[in-house]
Amino acid sequence: MKTTGTHKGLYTQAEKDAIGLAVVCDLLSRHSNAGKKQPCFVRFEGKDPPEDVLTTLTKIYPRVRAASQAEWREATGRDRVGSYRGLMFSVGRINAVSRTEVTVMGDWDGGPFGRAYYDYTVRFIDGQWQPVVASVRRC
Repeated sequence: MKTTGTHKGLYTQAEKDAIGLAVVCDLLSRHSNAGKKQPCFVRFEGKDPPEDVLTTLTKIYPRVRAASQAEWREATGRDRVGSYRGLMFSVGRINAVSRTEVTVMGDWDGGPFGRAYYDYTVRFIDGQWQPVVASVRRC
């Protein structure tokens, strides 16, 4: 039987982090310069992701930083350390469809350089959370 609603009590923090990690990796892979040539800032449900998630991300995308490391004003993202323009990648609220399937919104924001919003379906397959559908909401 399928249920819908938020994830409260349905998923552990580690599972929510794994879902967020799967979505943000997909978002980063959709943007050619993300995390490799320019700084990228990441937030999960409006907050910095946990340190272990950031560590995993920086192994793949060396220029990824926590959202709190950005000066984000007037649609221009800048790294507090080097003053480089960057992109903000966000993972929204996780909505339960079933114990092994969720929907979540992900987006990237480049200020005046563009933005995109995606509606994700993420499923637990072969022991890990994987995005299986990502449809563009609007750009």
